[in-house]
Amino acid sequence: MGPKNAIIIGCNILSSSLASSLVEQGDKVYVLDPDDHTFDWLEEAKVESQRIVPIVGDGSSRKDLERANASDTDLLLALSEDDIHNALVAQIAKHTYQTRIVVCRIDDRKLHEMYTAIGVHAINTADISSELFLGTAGN
Repeated sequence: MGPKNAIIIGCNILSSSLASSLVEQGDKVYVLDPDDHTFDWLEEAKVESQRIVPIVGDGSSRKDLERANASDTDLLLALSEDDIHNALVAQIAKHTYQTRIVVCRIDDRKLHEMYTAIGVHAINTADISSELFLGTAGN
């Protein structure tokens, strides 16, 4: 499979790391966040080469998603700090743009269970981190 377009909603240390990894695999990554200061997390060289494209915008806005080439995107990762927003963006990507792979961060356990039950691919980063820490500690 050749290069693909990816969209990441929310710019933070996790999304920056994932964006860099996707670029290293040959993908082009659009990162949407309403706060342009968060783009400081992104690798400058990858932004300058336009392999990572920061866009000030709202991932739940169709206009902003179109600016991120949503109609030609294979992967959307909703990684903002807002669980409800992430779930909303995931649904828009899945149903409006038929994005092939949609994954969202949902840290609230009850919301995570609810959205997983309706077919949203959700990851609870707090649970994963806890498992890693406890595993490393030998528990």
